[in-house]
Amino acid sequence: MRKRECPADRLLESDRVVGRLDPVWFVKRVLGVKPWAKQEEILNAIREHDYVAVRSCNGSGKTFVGALALIWWLLVHDEAVVITTAPTERQVKEVFWREVRALRRKARHIVTGKMGVNRLEMSDKRFAFGFTTNIEEYYQGFHSENILAIVDEASSVRDELFNAIFGCLTSSNSKMLMLGNPTKVRGTFYDAFHKDQENWKGIHISAYDTPAFEKLDEDAVMSNSEEFLRVCGEASEMNGGPVGMSTPGWARRLAMLRGVDSSAYRIRVLGEFLDRVDESEEEDGYDPKVLRAWYYDDFLDDDDGD
Repeated sequence: MRKRECPADRLLESDRVVGRLDPVWFVKRVLGVKPWAKQEEILNAIREHDYVAVRSCNGSGKTFVGALALIWWLLVHDEAVVITTAPTERQVKEVFWREVRALRRKARHIVTGKMGVNRLEMSDKRFAFGFTTNIEEYYQGFHSENILAIVDEASSVRDELFNAIFGCLTSSNSKMLMLGNPTKVRGTFYDAFHKDQENWKGIHISAYDTPAFEKLDEDAVMSNSEEFLRVCGEASEMNGGPVGMSTPGWARRLAMLRGVDSSAYRIRVLGEFLDRVDESEEEDGYDPKVLRAWYYDDFLDDDDGD
């Protein structure tokens, strides 16, 4: 079956058939979105693997690609359900589903159905919804031949809730996508990159993988050449780099404020789990509770720019 060679003005059955096999082609040609390399890797990983986990720096576009995956999943299947969740209502409605709503507005002629703050309903058997809850029973009863669960800020979601979500993934075409900053060294998200890594397709995104860092390494970012950094950042944006992504200037400022060995730099810029939480937090001179609050309050608004 031939692939569409121009942007879509309506959804064809051939688009759906091809799109099931090639999600990157689908979001480019049908939705009119140009994902960058790691976003393409995530979309392809969902197609090829049942469980996908993405640990990321700030400003990588991970929430945006989660929204792309939601739209793609609904459009390429006759019957489909997408469940999205996150630790807070703000993260669900004002971060993740804001991206979904923006995509739907852009492709309204393709993405039909009733759009709500945290729900997209195309039919009784084809819908997506997002919520946050600490009650495991609320996740029960959602089943479909094609079901995708997306967990944003997954590092902060309790294992009991993951167990409830796993209980929904009973059909042959059931998948889960976890997205998050590696802020905690325990739990389902951490285990996906460690003791359970054989069961998960793990993807790591450092700020140095993102578009604005294309021609820079860490030595260049840490150099004193502010003009060089400025020109490289501007060139990336002028050439169509995604808006709201990590920038070299941000990485350098955080390194100067906290140090390249600090927990903040390692998590937020490098997308790395800490080796030993207590030791790292003590080295930074923060009480653990204060440090966690600083992570979420000061940096959450910058996360992904999505």
